[in-house]
Amino acid sequence: CGVGREPKVLLTTTRKPSGTLFAFMSELLAFFPRASFFKRRDFEIKKIVKYATKQDYTAVIVINEDRKIKYFKTHIALV
Repeated sequence: CGVGREPKVLLTTTRKPSGTLFAFMSELLAFFPRASFFKRRDFEIKKIVKYATKQDYTAVIVINEDRKIKYFKTHIALV
């Protein structure tokens, strides 16, 4: 993040998240101070990044899962 900016993270998921992924998101929200969850629906990542930039977020993290294993799919740092 930029110098002097406090981190502000926007978390989202892939388009069809499972219930276990939502539970994992709750844990991440508790872990990251100033984090928010953006319900993905059918939004493209590009639109989510534009929204995050306008809302002064410093990062967007997309959480994915493969065979019930959760992982960070995409991390986009906003400056």
